[in-house]
Amino acid sequence: MNLLITGGAGYIGSHVIERLLDSGENIVVVDDLSTGHGEFVPKNVPFYRRSILETERMAEILYSHRIEGVMHFASRILIGEDAVRPSEYFLCNVQGSLSLFEAMRRTGVRRIVLSSSCAVYGNQKEPLKEESPRQPESVYGRTKLAMEYAAEAYGTRYGWTVAVLRYFNAAGASASGRIGEAHRPETHLIPRAIRAARTGEPFAIFGTDYPTPDGTAVRDFVHVEDIAAAHQRVLDREESLTVNLGSGRGHSVREVLEAVETVTGRKITVYEKERRQGDLPVLVASPKKAESLLDWHPTFSLEEIVASAVAWEEKHGMSRPTDPASPEE
Repeated sequence: MNLLITGGAGYIGSHVIERLLDSGENIVVVDDLSTGHGEFVPKNVPFYRRSILETERMAEILYSHRIEGVMHFASRILIGEDAVRPSEYFLCNVQGSLSLFEAMRRTGVRRIVLSSSCAVYGNQKEPLKEESPRQPESVYGRTKLAMEYAAEAYGTRYGWTVAVLRYFNAAGASASGRIGEAHRPETHLIPRAIRAARTGEPFAIFGTDYPTPDGTAVRDFVHVEDIAAAHQRVLDREESLTVNLGSGRGHSVREVLEAVETVTGRKITVYEKERRQGDLPVLVASPKKAESLLDWHPTFSLEEIVASAVAWEEKHGMSRPTDPASPEE
């Protein structure tokens, strides 16, 4: 299948590309490199450094490569920054998606796989099911929900196949060693904890008064290669669907730090700070629908996720700048 990948130079998009190339799909990448890494895109893959806001240019790319389906990863993702710069998030995530969908409509592309997030649920009783109310509390979550509504509306009106994949906390790195988690700035928990273990720099825990067993936020971590496998499986379906991609198991910030200490053999110096705006106490998936519809099952434990991330950081990570750490979405 001829597939366009938006945000293909980013963390999840690049891992999905690696998986899809191995299965024989034809890939074209669009990424403006505002947060992505050009070196993450294989040299034999057509790559356009463009913004998805450029509707006419997107339509030209879709038409010239005879694209049959789109996987849409391009978005801004940082909780905290979203509250400070809401216009950037609505412009990129919502207006950018509308621009892409309009280009698809004009060129007759009728299949979209949408990268969504557990942030659309907000603060609710877990485990979270696809039918749980969508009540996002962060700007980021609200933009992801708007993207879902837009994709659903285009799908209904124009007969598209729409697959909405709601990620929980993607983590880890490719077994190839070529790509891994390299955000700019890096705010995600596991790579930040690994760097703290390796450098000895203090690690900030944002919020220790959550209603959780140890007072820190609880998240559902899923290996990025498991997420990539779900994207491959969804291509075999002609029906629209919405599924969670999570393990169904929650781990607190302190539990993750303990796992990093175990894998690296080094202690992490911790200091405590107030909660970050938009962070929620617990986000844990019910993955049963993905298991049923896609025969998809997460295969990596937390320790295996951390070990793959440590291997990536040891090979590539120390050259990247450091920034204050925080829990994830």
